[in-house]
Amino acid sequence: DNQYSPSAVGKRSNIAGLELSQLSHPETGFATKQDYERFLTIRERIRRETERSLGLCPNTLKIDFTHLTMKGKAGRHAPHADNCFHFFEDVDGQRRPKRDPHRPHPYSTRVAASILFINDHRSFGGGEFYWADLETGDPAVMVKPKEGRMTFFSAGIENLHGALPVEDVVRNDDADKTCSDDCEVDTPPRRLYIAMWYVDNTQPAEIVPEYRKEDGGGTATTGESSDDLPAARDDSNAPTKVLEIPTKTMKGGLRVALSFFMLGIQNEPTKGSWRFVQRDGIPLGMIFQDESAMFSIGLREDSIVVERHTDHGKRPSLFYQLQESVALHKVLDELHALAFGKGDDGQDIADEDRLLLLHDESAIGEARKKLPARGA
Repeated sequence: DNQYSPSAVGKRSNIAGLELSQLSHPETGFATKQDYERFLTIRERIRRETERSLGLCPNTLKIDFTHLTMKGKAGRHAPHADNCFHFFEDVDGQRRPKRDPHRPHPYSTRVAASILFINDHRSFGGGEFYWADLETGDPAVMVKPKEGRMTFFSAGIENLHGALPVEDVVRNDDADKTCSDDCEVDTPPRRLYIAMWYVDNTQPAEIVPEYRKEDGGGTATTGESSDDLPAARDDSNAPTKVLEIPTKTMKGGLRVALSFFMLGIQNEPTKGSWRFVQRDGIPLGMIFQDESAMFSIGLREDSIVVERHTDHGKRPSLFYQLQESVALHKVLDELHALAFGKGDDGQDIADEDRLLLLHDESAIGEARKKLPARGA
């Protein structure tokens, strides 16, 4: 597996994301072909800029792997190279990194990498990218994440690099501050970025899948049509509707935004409490740790529907029911922020730029009435 493939990322602490095979499908990535093609255009611009900034001739680099990544709270990377394993050795009285010839690296053909930051410290604390000191391995040159800022570098041991842990941002009337310990925050911290790795033009490039439409031929829509839903719910495995929010418009990026949000709350209230899943028919699902039940978020044609799923109609555990309520209040907080909140710069967001528009702000409040407890 690739170091950022779903199976590998799942083993990392609070690091997750989507690759092209997922982004190209409306159930797991972009809801429209236009959004997906826009992402591919950005991807190619990143490749060209990396090539230009490294002083390479045009078309020297091919893209080996693309990953839309999220680091949640405590998500970090230890110093490493992208094309080899390393160890430190004393050379002429100096401690220097050396390639480990006894450990073959799965991506030894990679020659360069780039990172484009999508958000900045208004959304999270910590999370600085760094180049490591080549004698100590400690962070030496720090790069503070900023929306639109890009880093690029060659992939060998000359550029050992990593990332500091992501922390919460606590907002008050004076200034933003960060906290690495447990503290009350508005939303989970999420550092978002596009990571890309490159090989030279003699190597095969990453396969770019065509956009896959839900119906196999028509234009993909933002959600499911109510005509596609079963007429009756008499199956013992049929989900139970928990709440529904009427919507005015939903953009394709809403599904991706909610995916990252749900990835960010997997470890609340404790590590491993929830597991985010994407399956056929359930693009946005959260399975509880005791596996007594799960909930899903469906983006329909004119509404957002939350449903509870159990195995053959079994009753979910009491602990699940309590934690489902807490988690869904957080989901409603996120939906409210997407529909009515200000931008990271504190400025109002134009309606045409929002991922979600509701007919009425009271829709969130009405949905809350369906839940038995207020989120902490």
